[in-house]
Amino acid sequence: MRLSNFHTQAAIAGIASILSGLIVVPSANASAIGYAYWGVQTWKDIPIPSGQLTGGVFGRGLYVNDAGGNFISAGNICNWRIDVDFIDASGKTYYRNRGKTVENCTRAGQQKRLIKKNIRPGQACVRLYTAFNHNVASVCHNIHR
Repeated sequence: MRLSNFHTQAAIAGIASILSGLIVVPSANASAIGYAYWGVQTWKDIPIPSGQLTGGVFGRGLYVNDAGGNFISAGNICNWRIDVDFIDASGKTYYRNRGKTVENCTRAGQQKRLIKKNIRPGQACVRLYTAFNHNVASVCHNIHR
């Protein structure tokens, strides 16, 4: 039996919802997890995404221990990586922890980056990129004292 594009996307959205509920947040008081969706189409007033990026930043206060994300997609994502950008309060990106490019095509993947440093107040953004530095989705968290 071949599933239609709609059924495939609905199945992936359901799986993504289940998987995102399994993520355990460490006890650090400054950790954050968020979600971003891309390629959203509407069917009978129901939004159905083509993919989901889950991005997390883990630490305490202005200290970030690690950060990263995972994605699930209705179609293949090729030559992908997950970067973590740190942006100061004036909007300037001052540090990027670039993920390793995975040179294959897949519908799901994850990367976690060790940061282990104090950062400035502003934002930490987890970003999914594909070949040629195309930003598919970003999840940003506000960082403050």
